[in-house]
Amino acid sequence: MRLLLVLAILVFVLLLASVLVNSVELWRLWSFIGDEEFYMAFSLLLFYLYPSPSTALIVLLSVVLSGSINVSLKYWLNTPRPPSPLVPVEGPGFPSGHAQVSTSFWFTISWIRRDYALFFLSVVTVAGVSLSRVYLNAHYPVDVLGGVLIGLFISLIVSLSERIAGYLGCRVLATLSLVFSFTAFLILSAPSDSCSVLAAASLVLLLIFWVYEKRGFKSWAASLRLRLISLFFSLFVVFALHTVTMGALFTVRFSAVFAGVLLALSFPLLCSSTSMVKC
Repeated sequence: MRLLLVLAILVFVLLLASVLVNSVELWRLWSFIGDEEFYMAFSLLLFYLYPSPSTALIVLLSVVLSGSINVSLKYWLNTPRPPSPLVPVEGPGFPSGHAQVSTSFWFTISWIRRDYALFFLSVVTVAGVSLSRVYLNAHYPVDVLGGVLIGLFISLIVSLSERIAGYLGCRVLATLSLVFSFTAFLILSAPSDSCSVLAAASLVLLLIFWVYEKRGFKSWAASLRLRLISLFFSLFVVFALHTVTMGALFTVRFSAVFAGVLLALSFPLLCSSTSMVKC
């Protein structure tokens, strides 16, 4: 907890420096921390190294569900962005995907852990990501505020499903993510790059939740070395397929990302003990 508090204070100092200096490069760093890819990688890191892999799955679900809802809302509302953004942007403005996904990620962990230091770190990180999108002229303030509020709501729903409904609630939310992704692609004409990744990830989560409910595992039985090797291999596979299939047809990208994420989340079933654990 002390280490987490020190980290939170350092991040807070970085945020203050970013506001005072108003450096484009610093704000781009904050914006990177809000990327969906960053949280997909962070979720895999939690999955392999955190004592409770099931918690990491819930956090990954929160990211995927939030991203799916965000893409659907963006292309349904189709609001404009500010002119002349300082970073590459994609799609309409409201709600901000960076603000929404980062909020869902950090506050899902905070609801589950109920740690004050982690809560402080979450608030500071979300504030930094949100401010970066405004300073970089990528979003209007209302876009960011909407993203934070929606992200908070999703994180609360996901954490409640983890505590109350177990795997049934998790599977329902993963199904909703799948529905939102396909709806955005088929009806709202959202880009296939976003929707294919989100749909593939949500389908993998459905399968993983079902398998873990039947078999389950409490923690990694493998050594730290094997976990690290598995983590790096998984990250390489997922992001290699993510990069190589960028701009490909929906079915091609969906199949590739599905295979990569499924492989990444399946290692524990092969390497760990199979004692039953709840979501």
